[in-house]
Amino acid sequence: MIKINFIPEASMPQPSPKPAGSTSGVFQSTLNQAIQNQTTSDDGGCIIPSLGEISSPAYLNEPVFGSETALLSKTDNLLELLDQYSAKINDPHQTLKDIEPLLNAIRNQSDELVKESDSGLNDGSRLQEIARRCALTATIECYKFNRGDYI
Repeated sequence: MIKINFIPEASMPQPSPKPAGSTSGVFQSTLNQAIQNQTTSDDGGCIIPSLGEISSPAYLNEPVFGSETALLSKTDNLLELLDQYSAKINDPHQTLKDIEPLLNAIRNQSDELVKESDSGLNDGSRLQEIARRCALTATIECYKFNRGDYI
């Protein structure tokens, strides 16, 4: 038989003494101060101040002119078609034959978007990059559909 030796109970390590000038109680005092500053509503709940308006990133506020407007419109149309495609592909009552006309529209819109992004804009434009990525995503979905990934 194996001889089991007695193992003394392990004791919890003792906390080290706090250094002089520690910030103990800072959180508690800040919490108490925040609770005192809160106002309550008539029904006893707290009124939380609003965060205010959230501003959009600076590049979204750039002006859009000429061919950029057309590119933006075509990108938006393609994204709408992709949303419809996503809803239909997840619907078990939709057959692949029902989805195919939508996929053809996506393919055509993607081709138009690529042509539009290649003409008229300076290379490196953020909008152009977004449009190309949307077109690439649409093209990949077309390949997946035609390859039979969703059968």
